[in-house]
Amino acid sequence: MMEWETLSAWQDTNGTLLHLGAGECRELEVYLNTQAKRIVLVEADPQVAQALRRRTQSESRVQVIEAAVAEKSGKATLYRYNLKGLTTLYPFTSSSSRWPGLRLESELTIQAISFSQLLEQLALEEDKAHWLVIDAPGVEAQLLKALAGQVPTQRFSYLSLHSSRFVSGDQSAWPALRQTMEKANYRLEDVTGYGSQRISHAGIVENWIVSCQLGKEKQRAEELQASCDNMLQESQQLKQQLAEAEQALSKQKHQVEELQAARGSLQHENRQLKAENEEIQQRQALLEEELRKAEVQLELIKELFLSKEDAEQLETKERDA
Repeated sequence: MMEWETLSAWQDTNGTLLHLGAGECRELEVYLNTQAKRIVLVEADPQVAQALRRRTQSESRVQVIEAAVAEKSGKATLYRYNLKGLTTLYPFTSSSSRWPGLRLESELTIQAISFSQLLEQLALEEDKAHWLVIDAPGVEAQLLKALAGQVPTQRFSYLSLHSSRFVSGDQSAWPALRQTMEKANYRLEDVTGYGSQRISHAGIVENWIVSCQLGKEKQRAEELQASCDNMLQESQQLKQQLAEAEQALSKQKHQVEELQAARGSLQHENRQLKAENEEIQQRQALLEEELRKAEVQLELIKELFLSKEDAEQLETKERDA
């Protein structure tokens, strides 16, 4: 085995260390000696996960998740073989001729979780160096492809890939896995063997990180430009609405002025009518006074006429007598 201290991942990891298919996790002491803020061990076999949970219960940085990482979340079948620690979601169809002693011992129904959902739950911190360890026989290529599809903020700075010889043999499996790893923008740093496994350690290509950051900044700039364009369009619409409002306000002001002028004219006419009414009332009062005087004079005339007639009658009576 190689010296772990020489790995960039061991030296630089200060975020999350995620081990998929941790098993008994013989590397636990190595992981605990890193600066990783959080160590997440994912194991599908319930018995092994329970034992791992008991082993790490005093380690506050360690979290054990009992699940298998698969293409999608839900129920899945775990195949357990007679070789200690060898479990997989996909049975080995070509193992009888290459590994005649290998046999299937049991099948378990377990809970599976997709890689993207797992990362969503973990919520990796930005600006931290994270380390991903993949030890999942039969699904290595799927996980590498899923890893390549993650957004930059969910990318791991370092990758350690355990590739099993039981899947299809070193000669045919490894070149394809290495090519998939390189497509995921990881550069191989070291390769070593342990038992039936090849362990490949790789670091992410810095140019890719810069490229992703530039792409992210460009996207943000485009989003800001689009936002500015929307704000400019909204501003122009508001200016147009303001101009229309000012025009409507001016029209209403003109109408108010016309109404005020009409009101003033009506008030003037009302005052004139009031004055004319007062004059008519005065004239009516004078006429009524003249009428009363005429009536009095008429009464006097009537009285004078009656008095004269009475005198004439008396004079006639006296003459006749």
